[in-house]
Amino acid sequence: MRKPSGKLGRVMVGPLLQAATLLLLLSAAVCHAQIDCVWNSNAGQTISSISPSTWIAGKTTTVTLTGTNLCGDYVWVAVDSGSVTVQLLSVTSSTETQFTATPDASDPTETATVWVRFLDGGDFPPTSATVQIIGCATPTIASVTPSTWFAGKTYDKVTITGTNFTTNDDAAKTGCPVTPIAVTTGTGSVTVSNVHVDSKTKITATVAPDDSDPTETATVTAGPTPASSSTQTYTAQILSDTCKAALATANKSQAAVTRAENAWSVLQAAADAHDIDPALLAAIGVRETGFMNIQEYNGGPGMGVFQLTNQPGVTAAEAYNLTFAANYAANMLSNNENILSNEFPAFTPDQLLQATAASYNIGTDPNTGISGNPNTIDVGTAPGGIHGNYGSNVVGLMSCFQQP
Repeated sequence: MRKPSGKLGRVMVGPLLQAATLLLLLSAAVCHAQIDCVWNSNAGQTISSISPSTWIAGKTTTVTLTGTNLCGDYVWVAVDSGSVTVQLLSVTSSTETQFTATPDASDPTETATVWVRFLDGGDFPPTSATVQIIGCATPTIASVTPSTWFAGKTYDKVTITGTNFTTNDDAAKTGCPVTPIAVTTGTGSVTVSNVHVDSKTKITATVAPDDSDPTETATVTAGPTPASSSTQTYTAQILSDTCKAALATANKSQAAVTRAENAWSVLQAAADAHDIDPALLAAIGVRETGFMNIQEYNGGPGMGVFQLTNQPGVTAAEAYNLTFAANYAANMLSNNENILSNEFPAFTPDQLLQATAASYNIGTDPNTGISGNPNTIDVGTAPGGIHGNYGSNVVGLMSCFQQP
């Protein structure tokens, strides 16, 4: 091997082993600056031990080499994949050299080979040390419960389930960091506290979204931030004050929103097929049943999430089939919107949306249902008479849905 060009302060990278990745960082410490460390080119170099002999991927470790004739100012580390950043700290004597080693965070676990070379040296000496690099397991998130949160409310025990979480005990044994949790949003902020890694599969934490509007998605992160190869994320939902008020009016819980979000792919497909907003379809399902596939209360004829009735073109089995029911409801809303826009061309887009929502409850006939007066769109809708609120409530419930 060629002798190095020899100027202190240079970073030198060169071939060491076939298929090996080399990273060399030259320290400011030099051999001849040590009184008790004199390089003898005729003396053999040996490495008798290296401590510690196990390094953690992504963690900086202070390493001590012991042996004979170790007056070196180049430390080399060869690995088969990834890289290791090395910095020489001191040459305390001809029998001991210290440096720091920082393997990158890539997996898998692998071995690394360590050499020391001298400023006046030629080839690498025949002796080296072998260490083990341990890649910390990548966490996965399977669920976050609850996964919908009201803005301004504190949730004392949000539970994150998954795999490969690192507890305090595991961290002490392996050197891998305790799995951190963070929550980020597009606007506003979420405070995370009291994080406790209960086991390899469960983490609990206190989560407190601020009181900003509107409804938005939140990203729950398990692992180091910013996101890296060892980070896993899960999407949660923060519900606005508008959504909170609409749920209260409908006498429904945030669990209804979660159920609708879990069925979003079905809602999106039905909405796209009939050119309506999927949030409108989701809000109808929440208002009707809390998005549950149930029989109408008090023995009424409504069936399924959208409370379809047994009539020509709709069987009981179809009413309880979410895909069929979502498409049926979406088609009804689309047709009603077209009828109402032609019947009442003076309606603004917001008024037309409210009237379309209300029509799911009372139909489109201006003689028995919706009139052209924008101030009385909901009159006659549930819960009844002049106190009807169906259309405006559904519009409010639409604010609960930020498309995933």
